[in-house]
Amino acid sequence: MHSADLDAAKALLAPQGARWLCGAALAWLSLAQPLGAGEEPGRPASLREAGYSRLLLGGFSQAGTRTAAAAQEPEPPQPEPRPGPPAPPEAGEDDWSRPALGRWAFDAGVAVISENSTLELFRGGANAADGDAGGQIYNLYATRLLKEFSFDWGGRTMRPHWEFRGGLGVVDQNGGDPFLDYMVDMTLRWRDFPWNRHVDTTLGVGGGFFFSDKVLAIDRERHQGDYRSHFKFFMPVELTLACPKYPRLQCVLFNHHASGGHIFDDGGFDTWGGGLRFWLP
Repeated sequence: MHSADLDAAKALLAPQGARWLCGAALAWLSLAQPLGAGEEPGRPASLREAGYSRLLLGGFSQAGTRTAAAAQEPEPPQPEPRPGPPAPPEAGEDDWSRPALGRWAFDAGVAVISENSTLELFRGGANAADGDAGGQIYNLYATRLLKEFSFDWGGRTMRPHWEFRGGLGVVDQNGGDPFLDYMVDMTLRWRDFPWNRHVDTTLGVGGGFFFSDKVLAIDRERHQGDYRSHFKFFMPVELTLACPKYPRLQCVLFNHHASGGHIFDDGGFDTWGGGLRFWLP
């Protein structure tokens, strides 16, 4: 074999850690060539032949050592998967309640100025005021959950809560220009009803204070000749309904009663209406 062919074979086998194989092939080819000048048949292997044999044996030995070392080398440790967020607990068939949805909620609603008293409203006499005393109040509220209670009752866990709310309204009466009123109240809200798996329901009853920039016309009309104050006690009664899959978005039905309570003045007026409430996560 020519030297050029040997170099080409060595260049082909050298990559990928096969240099030992190239050396072994060269040793075998050298042994296969005819004896050189001065060499007699039957002589012991020359130093050159012994070197090639040792190279061949050393190549296989080195390959075996590398294979054994690779087999004994431990695999690098795999990083443990990061735990995901815990799944929300599933409600059982008899669960009526769930933890609070959040700390803050915001409301927007429309109230109709009523000609009925609170007692008449609960008896079904929901009549809107007419004439100059009629109109609507457009309300915006912000609610902050203050305290959630938890106690067992009848083998179930009940979770009512206290909430504080502040808001303002734009009073748009049929007669006169719009003006503002302001409300703050504390509400106790009951959230545990047996049908909550079908319609998520809460009922809130509260008490607070009401102030209006002007005395409402319905207040003067229902208490003609009496002193009327801009300040009132404020007593809301509210019912919320929501889809159990989307409990943060609630439909609100309400009756708001404002009364002097024999302190600011005698008597008052009512408004009723509806709106939407959203609890922030």
